[in-house]
Formats: sequence, structure tokens, C-alpha cells
Amino acid sequence: MSWIDAKARGPAARAATPEVNTFLTPTSLVTFGGASTAVIVIWRVLGEIHAPWKAETLVPLVVSFLIGAVIYLLSDDQGGTWRERLGRIAVGIINCFFLTAAALGIGTVAGG
Repeated sequence: MSWIDAKARGPAARAATPEVNTFLTPTSLVTFGGASTAVIVIWRVLGEIHAPWKAETLVPLVVSFLIGAVIYLLSDDQGGTWRERLGRIAVGIINCFFLTAAALGIGTVAGG
């Protein structure tokens, strides 16, 4: 709803309409697009602050694992046995490597 529509409908309609945060939210962070964008932005900002990190490929790996840990902590409310939890951790680790690959621009898994 645009601000024009909200203004035309009056204060009751504006109060019922939730505000949308335009920055990264926990919900958007748990998507692949949100997480990979966060990794790239953090890596680029760190590279501007500390120039040697700009070309350091270990930085996106570390950032990916930090973001992966945050995502795991935000989304792991399923409980379960230690085997189920271990399975979710393994999938989380694989996802971290996918985030790193996206940040590094690795678009294919074929060698060469």
C-alpha cells in the first residue's frame, strides 16, 4: 500500500498496516539471497577498512560460517535427538560452503 492509499483510508487503516523494514531482517537473512548478499557486503566493507582482506578469500569463508551460525541459532527450534541435530548442523555447514561459493563467484562445480 502506498502512502497515498494509506492517507486516503485514514488513521485506522494506517494503524492496521504493518511497517516494512527495508534493511536485512532475520526473515530475509535465512534466505539464500539474503545470506549471500550479507556475506558479500560484509566482505567488501571489511576489505575497504583493512585493504589486505579485500583479496583474501578466507574472509568470505569465515563470514559465511558466522552467518551460518546465526541462521542456525535463529532457526533451530526443532529439538529432537542428537542425531537429528547433528544432521541439521551438517546441512548448515554445507550451506556455509554454498554461501562462500556465491561470495567468491564460483558458479560451477565442474573442474577446470
